Amino acid sequence: MTRRESRANPGPAGERAAARPGCRAPQIVGASPPMRDVFEMVARVAATRSTVLIQGETGTGKELIARAIHAASPRAGRPFVPVDCSALAEGVLESELFGHVKGAFTGAMLDKRGLFETAHAGTCFLDEVGEISPCVQAKLLRVLQEHEIKPVGGTDSFGVDVRVIAATNRDLGSLIAGGRFREDLFYRLSVVTLQVPSLRERREDIPLLAAYFLGKYAAASGRPVTAIAPEAMALLGIHRRTLYRLTKRYGISLSEREPEGRDQGAPAE
Repeated sequence: MTRRESRANPGPAGERAAARPGCRAPQIVGASPPMRDVFEMVARVAATRSTVLIQGETGTGKELIARAIHAASPRAGRPFVPVDCSALAEGVLESELFGHVKGAFTGAMLDKRGLFETAHAGTCFLDEVGEISPCVQAKLLRVLQEHEIKPVGGTDSFGVDVRVIAATNRDLGSLIAGGRFREDLFYRLSVVTLQVPSLRERREDIPLLAAYFLGKYAAASGRPVTAIAPEAMALLGIHRRTLYRLTKRYGISLSEREPEGRDQGAPAE
């Protein structure tokens, strides 16, 4: 069997039955109407093979949503491979995604399989997809259209079975208008679009998130959870990263010796 045939035919393990019920990962905290809409969309899209474009501001939990889609899909149990497209230079990202053959460039001493091949029969999560270069965009479009990849420096393509979930905090419409993002790639990526609300759009989830983070870091410090006073809760703000930082600092402070009877509100800024 050729490499192409082995990757294009996953066999029984790659043909799992219906998706598991439910969609929420334990780390996804929220009960507000906007988050209930997100959970409902996750449940609907998980059972399909469609590509998904997750949009939202930095810190809204886009990767958690992608992981929830994968976990509730027929591909659960197969690889979930996340890639931070903004963290790698163009040549490095191309090699990481598609692999390379020996001698493809200086330092390529051995063949290397790419992350799309690693994710075969599973899901590849492309975070910050709006940052990829035109060259990589063209190769990504081929993956979505033809379901095959060609390693850097290689002459032969071979098939892969990968579901692509992408995420961005950029306005891809503006990038398209400016000639920095391919319109045809956008339509391939956005078969299903899922918007993750910012915390200011779901302020009623702040107490739930604060309790989650406080419990997490209090448990790590081996101390009992201490309730956050209402006035302290009101000061936590509307940005999730601020909420995370404050509750983590508060949880760490629980590991320090506190005078008996001291009122433990939120740490001072």
